[in-house]
Parts: sequence; structure tokens; C-alpha cells
Amino acid sequence: MAGYQSPISKRVRLVAWGKKFSKPTSSAILERRIIKAPLTWSSWVKSFVEAQGQVALTNVLAKINRKQKHGPAPSSGTTSDKDLDREYDIVKCLKALMNNKYGADDALLHQQVIVSLATSLVSPRLTTRKLVSEVLTFLCHWAEGEGHLKVLQAMDYVKNQQGENGRFDAWMRIVEVTIDGRGKMGSLVGASEEVRSGGIGMENLLMEYAVASLFLLNMLIDAPENDLQLRCHIRAQFTSCGIKRILTKMEGFEYEIIDKQIDRYRENEAIDYEDLLQRENSSTKDSVEGEIKDMQDPAQIVEAISSKVQGSRAQDYFLSALQHMLLIRDNEGEDRLRMFQLVDSMLSYVAMDRRLPDMDLKQSLNFSVQSLLDQLHTDSEARQAFDEATEARQLADSAIAERDEMSARI
Repeated sequence: MAGYQSPISKRVRLVAWGKKFSKPTSSAILERRIIKAPLTWSSWVKSFVEAQGQVALTNVLAKINRKQKHGPAPSSGTTSDKDLDREYDIVKCLKALMNNKYGADDALLHQQVIVSLATSLVSPRLTTRKLVSEVLTFLCHWAEGEGHLKVLQAMDYVKNQQGENGRFDAWMRIVEVTIDGRGKMGSLVGASEEVRSGGIGMENLLMEYAVASLFLLNMLIDAPENDLQLRCHIRAQFTSCGIKRILTKMEGFEYEIIDKQIDRYRENEAIDYEDLLQRENSSTKDSVEGEIKDMQDPAQIVEAISSKVQGSRAQDYFLSALQHMLLIRDNEGEDRLRMFQLVDSMLSYVAMDRRLPDMDLKQSLNFSVQSLLDQLHTDSEARQAFDEATEARQLADSAIAERDEMSARI
């Protein structure tokens, strides 16, 4: 049957990967286990993971991640093509392994497996980013919430390793840059180098990547079914990454599956905000001024908080915080943006202190404010450079199209 692979062929392929990429000691263990293993896929996976085969593959993936540049890049013609091919093949192997209970359970027992996958979310290879998104979505489903927590912890670890400000910043930045690289109306006009070098079918691959990203995004938010505060916290982190802007861009694909996932995000957001408002309003003093009717209205939010803390010591600190934020307003353009990003980042940690095991407030806030501002400044410069490059490329494409049209007339 076309496309079918027997358990034996899968076994042989993974054995080859184990021999090729594992350390000598690991290879010897794998070979001994493989020889004794029965010729059934499930039993072989069990033997493979018990022999630390999945961890061995992950170690190679981590090495590739450490030495490669992250972000969209041409799929061919670069010195790292071999590593990018290996990265993709390893992720495919990990996906096959985790499609089995033994592989999925093993991933949760060894956090480095999920960390390596989370790092590949910003791989230079689009196909790898898509595949990793699918694997992480599955892991968020696994073990009744434990998988979801492990994925969040892995993303936090990667964030710290890469010096990012927010948990989803690097991932969402790559998603947006990838979507921006799509040509006008699905053509190559104004397309990024990654899209240009992708060949035929790149438009479909972009749509599949958008779908995979949306599935993961929605799963990260919706997985904690019984924790409204955590869902709102995660959604707020995506909001700070510009998710509303990104969703609007994705609507440009006019693809039904993408539209359904966007609708799911917006509908669940509205439901959670309504539940949050009901909870907050029921705990607020009986005053019309204290009720929030629109979570997108900053004036109502400030009024509700003010009503709740009125007459307490907390009111003094709340007022002081607002007064300091008023001073931020006096900063110019990008400086003001970076200041508010910094405030949002710190408040995010304060709001979720002791709610997640990996979130240590004192440790999280033990950083140099100037270094974080420098990082935010670098991010804004990178975005500006990308926008300028995109504009220049579009102008060049327009000039080429105009030249070709004139040549045809002549």
C-alpha cells in the first residue's frame, strides 16, 4: 500500500538514527535492546525509550539548536542545510515515538526532550516549525494537564536561554515574520526569501503552518479547563505579543480551517472575559462604578480596581503605581513603548507568583532593567529593519513588473 510503513521498517529507520546520532555507549545499549526486542512497533518503542534512545535523539537536536541561527532562512544554499535536514528528521522520529504511550510518557519524564522541541519552534526551516507545533500541541493534551505544564515550563526555559522578555515573544515573532513573507494574493510579488526559495506548494505550506500555530496557541490557552485565571494570564501574554494583529493577517489566507481556529480563539476569549467579569463584579462592592462591562476599556478596569482597593493601604500603592505610569507617558515614541513592555512583563510575574512551579518572583525580577531595555531596543530595531527590507523588496518587485510590462508593449 502506498505510503504505508510496517513496524519493521519503522524499527529499522529508528535503529539507524540511534546508531548514527547516539554516543558509542548509547549505541551499544540500543543494539543489545533492539536484538532482543520483539518485532512489534509498541514493544520496540518501549525498548527504545527505556534504552534512552529518545533522550539520545533529543541531545543531538539540542546540539543542532545551539549552533544554528534561529528564524526564517532559505531552505537551501546555506552552510547549515545538513543540520537543518537532520533537525527535521529527528523531529519526525520524535513525533513517531510520541505517537505511542511509552514515547509520550518518556517525554514528560525528561524535560530536555520538550525543551529541545520548544527551541525548534523558531527553527530556520518552515517545515520543522510546523512539525514541532503539531508535536507540542499533542503533548499539551497528554497526561491530564501535566503535559501542558511541561510545555509551558519548556517555553520559559527557552525564553531565559535566548534572553527573551516574554514566554511567547520569539515564537510569535517568527510566526508573524513568516506570515508577512507571503506574497501578494499568494504570488511571489513581495514574498520573503524563505517563500521564494520554497518552490511550488509554498502557499499551502504557509497555510498549514498557520493552522498548526493556531492549534498550538488555542491548546496552550484552553488546556487548563478549570483555571480561569491561568487562561486569562496566558491569553494576556499572547496579547502583548500582538496576537490580535497576527490573527488579522492570518485571515488574509481566506482558509476555512484557519478561520475556524481564529473564531475559536475569539469566542473562548469572550467567554472567559465574561466569566471573569461576573466573578469580579460579584466580589466588588455594591456600586455601579465598580462594575466592568468591557475588559478592553482601560478606564473601566482602572475604576473597578480603584473601587476594590478604596479605603485600604493597597489604595496608596495603586495610586503611586498610576502616578509612575503617568511619568512614563512623558517618554518619546520607542522609549515609551519599551517602558510599558517592561511594566507589563513585571506585572505578569506578580500576577502569577506561586501559581506556576517555575515562576519564582524574586528570581524572575532579579535582572538589570537596563539590560532588558537594551533587549527590547534590539527587538524594535530588528522589526524596523525587517519592515524597511520588506518595503524595499516590494518597491523592487513593482519596478520589475513595470519594466516587464513596458518590454512587452515595445
